[in-house]
Amino acid sequence: MNGEMNRLFIGMMTVWLCGVFSAATAQTLAPAKYAEEYDKITNDGAWCWFSDPRAIYVRDVMIGGYVDKQGSIMAFSYDPSTGKKQEHKLFDKLDYDDHANPSFMKLPDDRVVAFFSGHGGTTNSPIYYTVTERPADISSWGELKSMRPEIKGPMGYCYTNAAMLSAENNRVYLFFRGPDFKPGFVRTDDLEHWSEPGALVRDDTTYGYVRPYMKVANNGKDKIFFAFTDDHPRNRPTNSIYFMMYRDGKLWGADGRLLGELGKGAVAPKHCDRVYDARKTYEKAWIWDFDEEENPVIVYARFGAVQAEHSYWYARWDGKKWNNSLITKAGQWFQRNNYTKSKIEYECNYSGGVYLDHENPDAPGERDFRDRKVAKERAGKVAGRGGDGAFRTGQCASVRGEGV
Repeated sequence: MNGEMNRLFIGMMTVWLCGVFSAATAQTLAPAKYAEEYDKITNDGAWCWFSDPRAIYVRDVMIGGYVDKQGSIMAFSYDPSTGKKQEHKLFDKLDYDDHANPSFMKLPDDRVVAFFSGHGGTTNSPIYYTVTERPADISSWGELKSMRPEIKGPMGYCYTNAAMLSAENNRVYLFFRGPDFKPGFVRTDDLEHWSEPGALVRDDTTYGYVRPYMKVANNGKDKIFFAFTDDHPRNRPTNSIYFMMYRDGKLWGADGRLLGELGKGAVAPKHCDRVYDARKTYEKAWIWDFDEEENPVIVYARFGAVQAEHSYWYARWDGKKWNNSLITKAGQWFQRNNYTKSKIEYECNYSGGVYLDHENPDAPGERDFRDRKVAKERAGKVAGRGGDGAFRTGQCASVRGEGV
């Protein structure tokens, strides 16, 4: 997903190309705005959607980061009450690639940790991390540290996702894609001494050397949630979506069945919850967003066999099974390269994107999806929930740059 990396808007962190809005606000929701109408963080930034969180709130200030077109890793802060913005360069010219965007984690004293690396598929950098010297203040950072968890493989590290659990004395778990192209993790109690790496997911070998894509969420107390795929959708026609959960040192299915012990060997996808089974539809999928509720919620994209038509879907665990519902059709991919008839688009699975409102990730029941109209607005379509519980169509922003 490297290439021309253009604008990063505040709307990308809130409602740009989002799929679900809260019912409480939908009754008075103003007409949807284009991304250009939201406050702008920078004219020069991009990110990928597999390093999270890409932005967090600390003391009512938004803190996040991005990669600029020099390949530098940037942190920013934005106070929505005053409009004040700051930015700070964390690393100069690390990697000209949106995969290298930083992720962030708040410490109990409101200082902030930033984690980042180069794109592991193209750049063999370590995982870097640094901590702000003062709470909720990005103007000054501590020593830039690095680590290389010892994992055999030809690639680098990528896609950092950190979780701190208060029930484990604020132990920090850092998840990432390792040099073997598989999800792995390390843990620490002091941000100084890290454990040996552990494997999280291992795939079957039917399709050879593959790379699961994973989203991570946590409740900040005692649970970490994982949603992941078999592989890149480009490489597997039955790319499905799976779920598992960490609690008390073990890995569990949503129904409470034991899958294994964290750090005692990886789990195969076939043993986990199969949230969406592409073997039944031959519409491969890619995960987009994920909420850490007791009954977890996942939104994802499916890709039709004919001209790779995209659609956005909502999946929720109801206590007994996973239910999947169509949100909206979403057209085709957006162009990664300048369009020429002679050049075939290589990345046909880049969607505009779909995100949850994490303040209210609920969606209406199956019956409420039946009778909706889909509005075609610019580059794609977005659905938000109306006050009557039905999905409400709205406009989406044109996509600028790639992989953001």
